[in-house]
Amino acid sequence: MSNEQWEQLEKEHPYVDLLTDIGFKHVFGNPANKKLLIDFLNAVIEDRHIIDLTYGNNERIPLMKDSKHSRLDLYCITNDGTRIIVELQRYPQKDYIYRSLYYSSLLINEQVTIGSETYFFFPVYSVNILDFLLPEFKEWPQVKTSVTLMETSRKVKFGRLLTLIYIELPKFNKMLDELDKGNFLENIYFCLRNLYELKNCPESLESVKHLFEAARIAAMDSQAKIKYIHMIDRERDLRNQFQFATDKGIAEGKAQLAIEIANGNPDLIIPIFIREALPPVVLYIFALTMLSAAMSTLSSLFHVSGSSIGHDICGKFNRPCINCQPFRKALPE
Repeated sequence: MSNEQWEQLEKEHPYVDLLTDIGFKHVFGNPANKKLLIDFLNAVIEDRHIIDLTYGNNERIPLMKDSKHSRLDLYCITNDGTRIIVELQRYPQKDYIYRSLYYSSLLINEQVTIGSETYFFFPVYSVNILDFLLPEFKEWPQVKTSVTLMETSRKVKFGRLLTLIYIELPKFNKMLDELDKGNFLENIYFCLRNLYELKNCPESLESVKHLFEAARIAAMDSQAKIKYIHMIDRERDLRNQFQFATDKGIAEGKAQLAIEIANGNPDLIIPIFIREALPPVVLYIFALTMLSAAMSTLSSLFHVSGSSIGHDICGKFNRPCINCQPFRKALPE
């Protein structure tokens, strides 16, 4: 890509897309932006205050030869030994909650020291930023959901070993003019969803101004820029493929639903499919069109029927019709 093309790209989209792997790690995974990550985690994790942290190795080597090799998006250890995973997932994944539980268990398991007689573990937090809705929480309106061990009869938190936090960004629908300037977490949510489309830092987002500075594409080196643009192209292809598969699945599902509802009666399949697959406005237009066609047909039938009946009656009684031209000529003036 030429310098002119880069300049055009940076002019149209001066900030990285935070929902891409490279864009997210460029901002939150950069040690130079550690303060930004600490502020974000302190806003998300309510029962712990982080003063400092170090970035850890995000590669997890399996304990057994044929076990799954895992790679975390971000892994860090706080000043008091707390282990924190930060995972970004843009597209839906089946059983994602169990995947996050599996990754968290790796951080618990690796704290076991061979030969140790104690079972002391540092707390583990799994922060999951999702650009889709989890089916387990779809009925809950809150953006952030925290899951932990609890004693069920008294509703008391049990220990401090494991906490799973899920941030479902599609549930955050506030516009720029609706944001609370003093709500840091709310402003972060907005930037995660919309930073890529912004041209500068609005006044209402002054509390996260340092995020805008860290997210500038111009701050990337040449190699990072090339990786980022390839990532954007791949994301665009994935998004189109996902949308196509979703639309196709919906259409096929509605067709199958129509067949099942019809109970084997083929005469009902098309009406049910039309009702389920098409939006209401199309059905209204279709109904009006059919009504207009029916009225036109009925009008023609009335005209033809009237002419036929008149002709048959006049012919039966062998009397010329007064409207006939020969009879009108024979009438006296």
